[in-house]
Amino acid sequence: MEEIRQALREANVFYGIREEVIIMASQAEEPIIYEVATGIPPQDGKDGFLEMKVDLNIKNLLLEDERGNIDFRESSEIPIVETGELLGIIHPPQQGNTGISVTNQPIKPKSLKSITFYSENGTKLHGNRIVATRSGRPRIYQKDHIVKAAIIPKFIQKGNVNLTTGNIHFFGDVEIKGEVEENMVIDAGSNVIVHSSIRNSTVTALNSITSGGNSENSILSVGEKNTVIVQLDSYLRTITEQLEEMYEILSQTAKSASYKNSESKQSLKSIFKFLLQHSFVKFTDVAKNYIELVYQEKDFLKKEWQITAEQLKNLLFEVFQLDITLTQIKLLISLMHTIQEMNLLDLEESKFIYIASVSNSTLLCNGDIHVFGKGCINTTIEAQGKVVIGGYLRGGNITAKEGIKANVVGSTGGVKTILSVPAGSTVQIKKAYGGTTVHIGYKQLTLMDIRENITAYLDVKGNLVLK
Repeated sequence: MEEIRQALREANVFYGIREEVIIMASQAEEPIIYEVATGIPPQDGKDGFLEMKVDLNIKNLLLEDERGNIDFRESSEIPIVETGELLGIIHPPQQGNTGISVTNQPIKPKSLKSITFYSENGTKLHGNRIVATRSGRPRIYQKDHIVKAAIIPKFIQKGNVNLTTGNIHFFGDVEIKGEVEENMVIDAGSNVIVHSSIRNSTVTALNSITSGGNSENSILSVGEKNTVIVQLDSYLRTITEQLEEMYEILSQTAKSASYKNSESKQSLKSIFKFLLQHSFVKFTDVAKNYIELVYQEKDFLKKEWQITAEQLKNLLFEVFQLDITLTQIKLLISLMHTIQEMNLLDLEESKFIYIASVSNSTLLCNGDIHVFGKGCINTTIEAQGKVVIGGYLRGGNITAKEGIKANVVGSTGGVKTILSVPAGSTVQIKKAYGGTTVHIGYKQLTLMDIRENITAYLDVKGNLVLK
């Protein structure tokens, strides 16, 4: 037994020694492994989490009848909250318990994550409670442990949109309970719902367009502004990375004894400009591009983008600024990281166009496009998601990144209809007339006769196959 105890001491094992097992081990006649010391494992805690207190789902908004028409009487099912209503509760991490090793050392539980919350228009954080500060549709997004909340205002046009009402430019949701007449423009910062038809007009939305009527000679675009945000995000990442490097150089310089003791030391602003001219020569051009694009799109962008542009402008071009400070640069870097985190959530929101029928129009969407009614005639459709056409598809050019599903394509007259998807995606058609052309990647095939229930794809050899 003393030999075992000595071995434990040499191994620095002092905690959780089990004397009864040492006795058993000392008396063993056959080689057996004994656990003679046992520590206490750590108990992991629980990460912070969001507890939702409102239902965010849009219920029964897109109910189709037997003819494929939407029943807009259910549009009241869009969730609405009132001022002061509780939207959610942010719970802090619940700490775990530290363990003890057999060498009598603490074993820490895994590190915990807290919720990072960003309050946008119409919401406020009271303690750990997210509260609405105005009425409207609640919007709460979460990615990992980043949460963003906002209340989206809604504009309702009870009749038609025409020259009398004027064009509509609105940051939130727009609902038109009539039709959009000729040569009108609707531009919404969230969703657009049109109960009736759209004629010779332009409708633009950040997130979605839904229409229960026909779109004729019109342009419908969803998510177009996303390209602006993507470009700004690219500029901002470059700016942030280089600004962090310059901050480190300036910080080390300011702390150095030679700089502190120098009687004729340069200002931090002079050193910063020297770095821009010799080591970070592309920084100014990228910053200028960022500032110009922010000012160009200022009516569309959130205030954080504009604040960053102003601070960058002051940092680079304000001649009357006596000097810059490390704190100034550090706060700007922090704001840039905040915008990038918020931007992740904005870019992930689903985009779609959901419309009854289309003729001689252009539909552009960063997500899915669904033509659910009579069909689609001589129309250009471009979708970064999938395209689903429930009725007929006659003439036009349909392009979808994630595949196309169509009911009846072409006509007995052989009208030219083109369906294009990238390699790896498929085209599914219930009935295709001659004149239908399918593009997949760099391959294409034009049907010469009627085909039914076909799926087009590229096989492992890169050949276009109809199954």
